[in-house]
Amino acid sequence: MKTNLYVVAILGVLSLGSSGISWCLEDTKVRGAFNGETCDERFLLGLEQGVAPAQYFMGLCVADGQNGANPDYKNAAKWYTLAAEQGYSQAQEALGYLYQEGLGVRQNYEVAMKWHKLAAEKGNQYSRMSVGRLYERGLGVTQSDKTAFEWYYSAVEGNRFQGFEIKLGEMYEQGKGVTQNFEEALKWYQISARQGYPNALYNIGNMYEEGRGVRQSDRIAARWYRDASLRGSARAANKLGSRFLYDKGFRRDYKAAKSSFMEAAKQGDADALYHLGLLYAEGKGVPQDYVVAYMWLDLSASKADEKAIDRRYKIAKKMSSADLTAAKKYSMECQAKNFKNCYMSETKYSEDNRKKTNIMVMYILIGLIFHSYEGI
Repeated sequence: MKTNLYVVAILGVLSLGSSGISWCLEDTKVRGAFNGETCDERFLLGLEQGVAPAQYFMGLCVADGQNGANPDYKNAAKWYTLAAEQGYSQAQEALGYLYQEGLGVRQNYEVAMKWHKLAAEKGNQYSRMSVGRLYERGLGVTQSDKTAFEWYYSAVEGNRFQGFEIKLGEMYEQGKGVTQNFEEALKWYQISARQGYPNALYNIGNMYEEGRGVRQSDRIAARWYRDASLRGSARAANKLGSRFLYDKGFRRDYKAAKSSFMEAAKQGDADALYHLGLLYAEGKGVPQDYVVAYMWLDLSASKADEKAIDRRYKIAKKMSSADLTAAKKYSMECQAKNFKNCYMSETKYSEDNRKKTNIMVMYILIGLIFHSYEGI
């Protein structure tokens, strides 16, 4: 009975049109309104009747891998296609994305462009952005920055505060498809920055660092990088670490630098990994530790950072074979964890050192005891 009520409720929402669908999706994700009911139970009647929004939602369910299941993009493509062929723009956009990324279907940029354009013609802003990206990269179409800019602009028109303005800012800053204009770039970045988009915050910081369209200021740049870092930008966290390390915009603070580099390193930023290696190699803000230094440099070197490769070689020459083996082991563990919780490797090394120290102390005490007995 409970399942039937949910199905009836969903069909009622479906009848409301796209606005009702959007509300239902948001409510389901945020509030868990269906308490673990399976996708089939939610949309059974809608699917049987061939209702496009129900088919689209079924595609979302299997693509998201709900209820502990693995994402099934092949099955999602089937459901999206059924809805897309009925002209449902959200399904057309989703199907275009699958073809664009090669998820569940053979990657085909021409087909991706077809579905994105159909959705874009119905006002789907995400598809308009996707069409712009395909033109900018020349995927499935003749490359054209000018056409890409036009599509990006059409996505932003009448649909502000989605973060799309960042792309317009980048096009103006780089002079791609439009006359280079730093002031115009800054204007678009600021629109997204006011909504808290980290890439926009980072880009503004970079403009102040380089003095593009604004008076150069390391202090102002550092503040923008800090705000972007707080919102999860690895690039900004690395930049912020450099500000603390090299006394640019902030007073030199090795511990603060280490903290910022660590946040960026957790996202695999090669430059942050390199700088962590330097801090441990030189004992700045942390105890000098060649094992941990080698670990971070090795992780950075795995991303083809030339500076890290050179410094790793120099550090290795100062290490014993046992320490070198340990450092390589911790580096492999960190890579296996996708750069998450790498500090645990440091903790393990510190614990190993403590154990060795405790054993040495124990042997010294035993020696002293025997020495005392011999003197009696």
